[in-house]
Amino acid sequence: MRMFGPLIFAMSALAATVPAGANPKAPQNLCIADAAGSTACAPATTTGTTAKKWNPGHYLRANEQAFSYQRANRNKIWQMVKDEPLLKGGLVVVPWGAIESNRGQFDFTEIDADVATFKAMGKKLIIEVWWMNYWNSIPSVPQGGQSWLPDHVISSGCAAVSTNGGYTVQLHKADCMTRLIEVFQALGKRYDGNDTVEQIIITEPSTPYAEQNKDQFHEQFKRLIPAVATAWPHTGVVFYMNWYPYSQDLFVNYMLPNGVGVGGPDIIPAYRPAQDDGSSVLQGLGGDKGTTDYRGRIPTSWSYEASIKDGAPAQLIGYATDSLRCTHIAWVPSSTGNEAGFGYADGVLPAIKSVGGKTVTTYPTVWPK
Repeated sequence: MRMFGPLIFAMSALAATVPAGANPKAPQNLCIADAAGSTACAPATTTGTTAKKWNPGHYLRANEQAFSYQRANRNKIWQMVKDEPLLKGGLVVVPWGAIESNRGQFDFTEIDADVATFKAMGKKLIIEVWWMNYWNSIPSVPQGGQSWLPDHVISSGCAAVSTNGGYTVQLHKADCMTRLIEVFQALGKRYDGNDTVEQIIITEPSTPYAEQNKDQFHEQFKRLIPAVATAWPHTGVVFYMNWYPYSQDLFVNYMLPNGVGVGGPDIIPAYRPAQDDGSSVLQGLGGDKGTTDYRGRIPTSWSYEASIKDGAPAQLIGYATDSLRCTHIAWVPSSTGNEAGFGYADGVLPAIKSVGGKTVTTYPTVWPK
């Protein structure tokens, strides 16, 4: 629970000193006292413009996450980015458990290392925050920063067994969502003003669990979206919306007004039986997804993790740019790909080169300029 009394009083006093018809200056420091009496102060971040960082293009998404033991393998992927001028940068998946040991205690060493690497290259980094593990059971002993979830999230009862296998977070619970919001706020405080960090991604919510209440789940995501947008005022925010239960309401009433973009971890062309919820609402494909076409108004960022018989990479680039109006496309590189033609060197890279590394570059109309 936050106590805003002193802050509100200070703002009121400031307003009283501003001449009529003039705009008050932005505060130089923001301080909010919490219920425990501690105070968090941070210098106001500004880039000198209201415009957000904007570097659309093709990126490489490392299969190796932001765990310390995977840094060497991440660096091999980042070297591939360095060696290819048509790639704008990389995407790193940041497991919640890799950066927050105890509640409010963050270790950004791995992200800092990747940011430094991309800054030295003159390229950009996209950060995707992840809170699921598809393969293992919930740990019964502390993991010391090497788990997909922090120990405090597990011990607080927020972890749940996923019906898809593995574990996830019970984000329909207010306390569990508050903990996640705090992560995005801490990351924003550190990286929103960093020109190397291009985008922050709220990962997919597609892993259900037996305890999940969809209505409460939706209520909590209605809290998350504006909170992340507020914490990242100078950086593009994207929600990987696939298989979200109330996609149109969240998109129209919470994402769009806050300038939050849409995307997903898989580019799913229209000829498949069902598209993901984000691209369906984006295009206004009808039914419970609405009929309004929002393309060009927000950033649209998709990854392509694995081949699922969706056609050659060149076809996917064509669909992503022509139909989804995709601004940022991230590819998971591999030596041979899961199918013929989807290896990085013999499939993905030639496809990127065939379009000169281009994606849609239209600056989102919902953003200030």
